[in-house]
Amino acid sequence: MQKNAIKIGQAGEHLACYHAIMEGYDAHKVSGQRKFDILVEDKNLLFRVQVKTSQYRDKGKENLTFQLRRRTMNYKKKKCVDVKYGSEIDMYAFVSPEYMKVAWIPTVNIVNSYKINLKEKDFTKYTIKSALETLKRFIV
Repeated sequence: MQKNAIKIGQAGEHLACYHAIMEGYDAHKVSGQRKFDILVEDKNLLFRVQVKTSQYRDKGKENLTFQLRRRTMNYKKKKCVDVKYGSEIDMYAFVSPEYMKVAWIPTVNIVNSYKINLKEKDFTKYTIKSALETLKRFIV
């Protein structure tokens, strides 16, 4: 049986929540059509997180590739278009089902607008604690 992409994405959201909770933060999946998938709470501050789950590798490379845009239907143009998330999210949680790990990267640290490639060691480098510390520096 082939795994459904939606189910893989939902599993990634649960895994991201699990990792956040195990690190001592409150984390909740968000229902409905929003641009963020989970909320992470730290000391009464809420952070909006877009979860990206990937098993895709570029040909012959060890990196996992994560898309930074979402595909949506533009009914006026009658075709699918890629849309940036913009300021509606605070950080990404990049989930690797293969490694059972999550890389947490604030949007302010993302320079590419289309995709990001992560190696296995990056999943221990980008922790939720460091991502939240970075985000808190931007709060007035």
